[in-house]
This record gives sequence, C-alpha cells and structure tokens, in this order.
Amino acid sequence: MAATQTVVGHAETLVHPGWPIAIDLHHEFPGFTKGADRAFDSLWERREPLEAAGVSCWAPDRLGALVVESLSSLRASVGAGSTDAEVERIIRTVEALPVAERESLARLAGQSGAAYAMAPVLATRGGAPRPAPSTSAELEWDLRTSGGGTLVSQAVAALYVGRGGPGLG
Repeated sequence: MAATQTVVGHAETLVHPGWPIAIDLHHEFPGFTKGADRAFDSLWERREPLEAAGVSCWAPDRLGALVVESLSSLRASVGAGSTDAEVERIIRTVEALPVAERESLARLAGQSGAAYAMAPVLATRGGAPRPAPSTSAELEWDLRTSGGGTLVSQAVAALYVGRGGPGLG
C-alpha cells in the first residue's frame, strides 16, 4: 500500500493495487474553519451506524455527510468549472429539504465551523453574498478555493498558513 500527502497536509491518500479506489484519511478537513476537534465533535454527536462490506461502522448522519460533501465539492469547484454541476446538485438537494432540516443543516454548519465555506450552499438563491473573511481560517479557505482547488491555490494557502499570514481573528 502506498500513501501520499496533499500539498497542504490535511490528509493521507491510501492507495492499494487491490482496491478499486483510493482512500483519503483526513486529520483535518478544509472548510471547517473553527478547528478539527470542533468539526469532528459536531459530526460525531450526530453519527449513525452504517454497514459497508458486511461490517458495521459509525458514519456521519445524512446532514453531516451533506456538510462534508458540500465542502469537498465547493473546494474543488470554485473556478474549476468541472464540478459546478455537483455544487448545483447539492444546492438543489438543500433547497428540497424541509425547512426544519435546512435549519438543522445551518445549525450543524455553524457548530462544526463550516458555515463560512458553505455559504454558497446555505444561502437562498439571490441571497446576500458571503461576507468578507473575519478570521485567518476563513481567509485561508478563500485562498485555497480562489484557484479552484488547484495545486497552486493549495500551495498559496500552505505558504500563507506556514508563514503565519496576517492575523485577522
């Protein structure tokens, strides 16, 4: 099995010749701007059992999975064009949720620290644009996604974080 690390070091990618896919093992997840512990704890509180390949394991509930999918898609799509359809599908999914579930999703995004990054998904169409970043983590998200998740934008974000960047909050 081979493992590779992303430019910014938020995950290890595990690859095995006998596996049909690669697996990203995250120790933090871009878009959760209030810390990995807070993000993990918020998702863990809502976990559900899931059976995969005959083995039961814990996984985020439906809304938790929607948060993670949203962050992954938003990070990859901004400016890239190739996954804009995926983000649009997520927006339609959120819009189709009953009001109580949309409110629960927005609360989970806030509790987990994903609200800033998820603003394009959480906002109603034609709603107010996302505010300017008020913390270093939010600015890092903007730097990371301004290039569509490319290696260049990841490297710029990594340099920003590695040098401490100008403190915003």
